[in-house]
Amino acid sequence: MELLPPVGWADVATKQDLESLRNALRADLFAEIGSVRTEFHVVMRTMLFSMIGAMFTLAGLTLAVVTVA
Repeated sequence: MELLPPVGWADVATKQDLESLRNALRADLFAEIGSVRTEFHVVMRTMLFSMIGAMFTLAGLTLAVVTVA
């Protein structure tokens, strides 16, 4: 205890303080992870439909080139 700086006992964190901070940080972290997952799903859906559209476009162009030639 003599290694602590000369402050009052009100400035020392208790186990309850650390537990409440831990719970608050976990809640914030889970909220952020949820928003990242939602954004990831939206981006992946957009990429999937874009890739499907590109594949059909390339297939149509290939078919057109083969038919004309």
